[in-house]
Amino acid sequence: MQPSKDGSLLASNSGLQPVAEKARLINALSNLCFDFLPPGLARLVRAVNIKDGQLVLLAASPAAAAKLKLLSETLRQFLLEQRAQVNS
Repeated sequence: MQPSKDGSLLASNSGLQPVAEKARLINALSNLCFDFLPPGLARLVRAVNIKDGQLVLLAASPAAAAKLKLLSETLRQFLLEQRAQVNS
């Protein structure tokens, strides 16, 4: 059985509800980052985890990581303005 794009397979299994919810949260945060970052940089960055308010972003290159680090405080402020529960 192939999983659907809307995550209905995850949603149908109550044991996987926390996983599905975290995946939705990470996807929403990734989309917010995409909206905030310049287009060229946004294509190179993905949110991959969140734990205890710390958002983990994956950059495709060292140059992208350096640019992201320069923007990290401004990005954090933007995410807080969007009511995201992110502290770092």
